[in-house]
Amino acid sequence: MFHFKVGISFDMSVIDKVKELNEKYAGKSVVTEFYGSLRFDAQLAARPDFRLPDIDDEQFVSFVNAAHDIGVKINYTLNSIMPFGSKRAFVNAKYRILDTLSFLDSQGVDLITIGSPILLEMIKRYYPDHRFDIEVSTIMHVDALTQIKYLHDMYGVKKVCGNLMKNRDFAFTKRASDLCRSLGMQYELIVNEFCGVGTPVYATH
Repeated sequence: MFHFKVGISFDMSVIDKVKELNEKYAGKSVVTEFYGSLRFDAQLAARPDFRLPDIDDEQFVSFVNAAHDIGVKINYTLNSIMPFGSKRAFVNAKYRILDTLSFLDSQGVDLITIGSPILLEMIKRYYPDHRFDIEVSTIMHVDALTQIKYLHDMYGVKKVCGNLMKNRDFAFTKRASDLCRSLGMQYELIVNEFCGVGTPVYATH
């Protein structure tokens, strides 16, 4: 059975639609996660603020609860690579980041997707008792089995969204999937839109 993670804008209308689709295709293909982030956290997200929804805490909590009611997890994306420009600025923003993590944790967010090793280290050092699981973003470019093992052992990572350049390396994908399964993790492939960085001449995913 295929399990899909779908990007959302925290619009409640998606709840009924996904419930309908999951019932229609039960046992074949189901949506098991929603992912996204909010505008107040744009600096930590790998998306420009104009693409992010601007909703209040009550609306956010209502969406989380509604998703859980239909059996879908919430994966909050904090996967900017270097949101504050420098390691010093990252450290100076420590309490702001910890407040965000505490809020997400307290509202029942199931997973947080991370793109920066510094943020992984910060969670390990300053917020070790979190209840959410951690996923590593595709933009961290995990493309070696040793990276997967390290992320698991050092930071308790539960899911890896692999480097998209490895998507069609089926031998590697199988080895990565097997390793993740043996460690109680999941290996995930990104199949949606890719970000272009740079000019049309030099652009890369």
